Amino acid sequence: MNIDAPAGVSASALFAAQLEVMSGFSRSLHWSGWSEIENRWVDITAHSPESINRVRASLQLANRQACVSANDLERFYVQLQRVCDQFLAVPRLPARAEVLQKAAELDKFCSDVDIQIAVNLIAAGVPFAGTKLRGLAEAVGMVLGSDGTYHLRDDGGQTLFTLSNLDPVPFSPEQLRQLQSQGLTLALDIPRTLNPAHTFDRMISFGQHLADKLDGKLVDDNRVPLSDRAISLIRSQIYQFELQMERQSVVAGGPVALRLFA
Repeated sequence: MNIDAPAGVSASALFAAQLEVMSGFSRSLHWSGWSEIENRWVDITAHSPESINRVRASLQLANRQACVSANDLERFYVQLQRVCDQFLAVPRLPARAEVLQKAAELDKFCSDVDIQIAVNLIAAGVPFAGTKLRGLAEAVGMVLGSDGTYHLRDDGGQTLFTLSNLDPVPFSPEQLRQLQSQGLTLALDIPRTLNPAHTFDRMISFGQHLADKLDGKLVDDNRVPLSDRAISLIRSQIYQFELQMERQSVVAGGPVALRLFA
């Protein structure tokens, strides 16, 4: 939403006012202002030093849970107007029906590409020893998270893929010492992963390495062994989802995707 403040407004004061008026709002909000000094849009924070004449208030219309409701939108419009009134600023509010239509379209897009790919590694005979599993995971840089799952992360700390126990028991340092697991799950979250098709290849390569070292076999959800043809088909499907996202100007694993699929 664009906001005009002809008389100028303290960016830090605006930030404080919106915190007070819009606190507890269930949807993600973002405020930015046009900086005459930097000649670009900059984030508005409690420490923004400038007086600004042009403001943008952004409301996230959809996420993994649902799109914004008519009640949420009405509340946003009312509270935004209250903030603007404090500074004699004028919000340019688009028609509610138009915004709700965009929210529904975005929600459908999210639903269409919100796909997680998982493959399982099951023991061919002897269960997998937790101590050996831990060594193999850590050897490739995986780190055990607080969710009881091993994560392989990129240089920015974003998860590429995960390794978890197929049994409903999360990993822990103590549990891994005695673990005897019948199976593992490797998983990739397509919309939250940069270059997901390439990352899938890395995940499969690691899975094959685990299968070799642990005497297991890679299977799908129906415990059917994964053939080269099946792997190729999955890769192709991932690539199609990646292209579908790019057609909507949303890059898998990019900042917009991480907000949409939080």
